Amino acid sequence: MLKAITPPSTSNLMAPTTVQGILGLPDSGLPTLTRQVAGISGLVAGYLRFNPGYGVWEEAVAGAVGPVLDLSARPAWAVSSVLDWRGSSFPANAYRLDRGQFGESTLTRVGSWGLYDPASPLRYQDLAGYTPAPFSLIVGGAGVESVPDWTITYSAGWWLEEMDGEPPTGVERLPAAIEDDFLALLQWRRALGAVPPNFQRLENEGMKVDFLRHKDQDLDVLSGLPTQLTLSLALYRGKL
Repeated sequence: MLKAITPPSTSNLMAPTTVQGILGLPDSGLPTLTRQVAGISGLVAGYLRFNPGYGVWEEAVAGAVGPVLDLSARPAWAVSSVLDWRGSSFPANAYRLDRGQFGESTLTRVGSWGLYDPASPLRYQDLAGYTPAPFSLIVGGAGVESVPDWTITYSAGWWLEEMDGEPPTGVERLPAAIEDDFLALLQWRRALGAVPPNFQRLENEGMKVDFLRHKDQDLDVLSGLPTQLTLSLALYRGKL
C-alpha cells in the first residue's frame, strides 16, 4: 500500500504555457489547452502505473520474500526510514537503494540481519557477527504467517516544470523522452476532437489525404492509447 506523505505539488507533466509555445497556439486556446494538459498528464500517469511527480511516500509491503523490495513510487531518490512489522527501525547501512535507467527502484537488504527462526516470536534471531551467504537473505519468511510487514518512507518522482523552486540535490527533472510522448499524445487527443470520427479521406484537385481513424489505430489494450505514441513511455512503465 502506497500513500503520499507530501504529495506532488502539481500533476501537470508540462506547463500549459510551455505547450502553447511549442505548438504555436493562440492565447484564446489556452483554457482548453490547460484542461487537455491535465487530462493527458493523468493518462500518462495511468499508463506508467505510478505518479511521475516528486513527493514523499510511505509504502507498506506485506508478504515480500527475497533480498529485494520493489518500490512502487519511481524513481526513488532517498530513503528516510525502514521499519519492520514491530516498528523497529533499521540503520541506513542495512539496506541499499538501487535505481535503474528507466526509474525502476529497489531496496536491497545488506549486511547482517540475523538468522530467520520461525519458532522465535520475533521471527529473527539477531546473531552478532552472523553474515549470511550471498542470495540467502530473505525479506519476510517461508510462510505467510511469519512474514512481517515493512514500511518504507522515501522520496520519489521527477521534478516537474510547475513545481516551485529548484529540485532537491540529486533529484532529476522529467526526462525529455517522456515529454516527447506526452506532447505526441496531447496532439493525438486534440486531433480526435478536430476530425469527425468517420472522416477518412479529403480529396481536392487530385490531391488525397487519408486520416487514420481511432478504431483503425494500434491501441494498447489496457490504456487505449496508440502504441506508436507510447514507445518511450513503455520503457518507464511500472509493473502491474
